[in-house]
Amino acid sequence: AGFVSCGNDESIRLWSWDGSCLQTLSGHGSFVYCVGVLPTGEIYSASEDKTVKIWREGTCLQTIHHPGSVWSVAHLPNGDLVTGCSDNMCRVFTRDASRVASAEALQAYEDLISTQAVPSNIVGDELRMDDLPGVERLQAPGTQDGEHAFVRVDNQIEVYSWSAGVQSWQKRGVVSSGVQPTMGKEMLNGKEYDYVFDVDLEDGDPPRKLGYNAGENPYDAAQAFVMREGITSEAVNQIVEFIIANSNSSSLPMTSCDPYTGGSRYIPGLEAGPVSSAPARAPARAPTRNEPFSASGGADPFTGAGRYIPGSAPSQQEQHLNKSQPRESRYFPLKSPVTMGDGKLERVMSKILEFNAILQGDPATALLALGENGKRCLSSLVDTLLDLGRYHQTTITDSELDAVDVLVKWPQTHLFPVLDLLRFLLLHPTSWLKYAERYKLKRGDILDTIVNRAFRDNNDIKACHLMGLRALANSIARPSFRHMLDHHLTEILEILGSFVDHPDANLRMALVTTYLNFSSVCIDRECPIPSDSKTQCLSAVVALLNESVDAEVTFRLLVCVGTLLYNDDECRRSALEDFELDTTIERLEHHETEKVQICAQDIRRLNMQGMLLVRRYKLARREELRK
Repeated sequence: AGFVSCGNDESIRLWSWDGSCLQTLSGHGSFVYCVGVLPTGEIYSASEDKTVKIWREGTCLQTIHHPGSVWSVAHLPNGDLVTGCSDNMCRVFTRDASRVASAEALQAYEDLISTQAVPSNIVGDELRMDDLPGVERLQAPGTQDGEHAFVRVDNQIEVYSWSAGVQSWQKRGVVSSGVQPTMGKEMLNGKEYDYVFDVDLEDGDPPRKLGYNAGENPYDAAQAFVMREGITSEAVNQIVEFIIANSNSSSLPMTSCDPYTGGSRYIPGLEAGPVSSAPARAPARAPTRNEPFSASGGADPFTGAGRYIPGSAPSQQEQHLNKSQPRESRYFPLKSPVTMGDGKLERVMSKILEFNAILQGDPATALLALGENGKRCLSSLVDTLLDLGRYHQTTITDSELDAVDVLVKWPQTHLFPVLDLLRFLLLHPTSWLKYAERYKLKRGDILDTIVNRAFRDNNDIKACHLMGLRALANSIARPSFRHMLDHHLTEILEILGSFVDHPDANLRMALVTTYLNFSSVCIDRECPIPSDSKTQCLSAVVALLNESVDAEVTFRLLVCVGTLLYNDDECRRSALEDFELDTTIERLEHHETEKVQICAQDIRRLNMQGMLLVRRYKLARREELRK
């Protein structure tokens, strides 16, 4: 017994009542808006990919295609399904032959479906007309419901979908092929785009192409790119911001409306843009501690507080806030640290096995290599780490950590993929428990391993430094590891400070993210950080901020500064008196990136409180000297 949920990661998840994920169902090609359970125990789901799917025991039994996004689906007492589609139509689907529509109505519906545009994520990147079969492909049955077949017919590509319900191929549309781009547009994978961006994912890898059209929802483009390239969903927001910053668009037009409010889909960190043709509706009112917020007042829907709008006057409520506690910015203080989970773990595994073979083939290093059992344990560990949907059901085993212990003793020239493996390992919720048990009888912990192998032992290999910083960022991001900082705080801050002037962009991003996560520790009451350590961190961050030219790096540094200043009077005083932060903030208030501007403006308000503290400090010093 339990419940079922859906989300914009295209998946459906089954949960037990204690919060454990029991199963993940995958098959939709876009956001899943609605999910429910039939009296028979079968699950049904509705998605923006224009389908409703029926699931039984983890398998998709049937896919019901629609002429638009399916925003809602529900079942009637008799087991029929009712769907609400973006074409403003509700439709009823039944298994009862006595209630099925006429043959003419069914044919008209099939004709309507077959004329729809085929979603680009179905077409794929490697589709070539010359390689496609003819209509003979449709003689072979499909293997599962929803399977797609691409057929070459008269210099066109027709798309068919296998229907398990009627055991036949159903035409879903036609894909254009070999079209030349119109003036001012670029062609990518057979489709025209207003913009085609080069996206660098990893060092040494060729850039990947990201297509985007003006007026398209940037979140849709980013989500499709992330899924196609196998990147973790954590990168979506960063890609959205990149698209907005590079597409010469000051507003954010949406292609879809929220099916419940009529407004644009919520994108974290972005203001609402213009809605599409659906009629505007007033947002639902939510009670706050004082009074319901106004639909036009720009209130935060979660806290009831007014959101900051550049140039607007403070509300009456804000003027009466306790002046000793600053108002929260949209972006700080940072309460949820940033994890560095991007990248492909399979490539890390491949590189480790490559280095293992090299070490095994050299008599001088053969004893350092993993044997067959160790390689099996390593493979099992990687499988566990790749199964993101079952993280809270799986456990890292002692034998898997034994294999990691062998790897961390490798020579520095072969160490960087091992440190990268540690980065992924630290994201697993049971890893800290296992490491706590492992180091219980020893002096040391996992941070010892990272610090000593990546930064000490005369290690001057840049790749090790990069992977070590990413592993540090993830360890600090995990609340369970934070108690270890007591023994390493001074050393870690010294290590971070040694990279402040490093020119490599990837290493700098890892460094900034580590500082960012450290700032979130500073507001964690269960992990008190000495004020001088916060000031040391602030000094390095301000130095980075003064040299930063990358908008994303600058934004993260500002969030870090805002978090450090938020509830620490000494940091606010030092920021103005020792580091002259006000000059830097004044410059960034005119930055070309909106979120950088807003963050800088919010920090300036904190600085105004800091100015009062500086005056009080100077007056107190004068009084001491006078006495």
